[in-house]
Amino acid sequence: MRSKKANQLNNNKVVQLASGFTLIELLMTIAIAAILLGIGLPSLQVLLSNNRLTATTNDLAGSVNLARSEAIKRGGSVRIVPTVLGSWSDGWRVVADTNRDGDFTDEVDILHRSESTTNAIQIAGTGTHSLSAGHLEFGRRGEVVPVTDVFSVNLKTDACKTKYMRALNVSVSGSVAVTQPECI
Repeated sequence: MRSKKANQLNNNKVVQLASGFTLIELLMTIAIAAILLGIGLPSLQVLLSNNRLTATTNDLAGSVNLARSEAIKRGGSVRIVPTVLGSWSDGWRVVADTNRDGDFTDEVDILHRSESTTNAIQIAGTGTHSLSAGHLEFGRRGEVVPVTDVFSVNLKTDACKTKYMRALNVSVSGSVAVTQPECI
């Protein structure tokens, strides 16, 4: 520690030692942070889009597996239907005719409900039994009904921001396979 004499000048003025950052040091730090943020932000957006796409695909695959196992367990038909007719991007439900009234529309028929996906995820069906059929149905042995149908769904982000989309395929036997074809 300095004595008082060491802090005095010729005119007996006390010299105060400065602490902290200069304005130039602060501006340089902010500029470097802005550059790093500019480099990292686009890759963060792609990462978030990819995570949303993966989560939606896993949710749909889980719903398909649930519907198949419930059909086997109950010994009857179980369906996956869109929450809003014709729009799978608004969510879906796994339903069974639990009250045996011949329809799958009652509140007690709902086994599982999946909420709406973000608008950034597009879900479209392909194949002989696409999502345009209105539902995917499993019979009492876990097979897709009718047995001749092939169920395939493509999930992708708006404008294919990620390199890959997801394709969810349900075979005639009811098994689920998810692939990652390049986005088209």
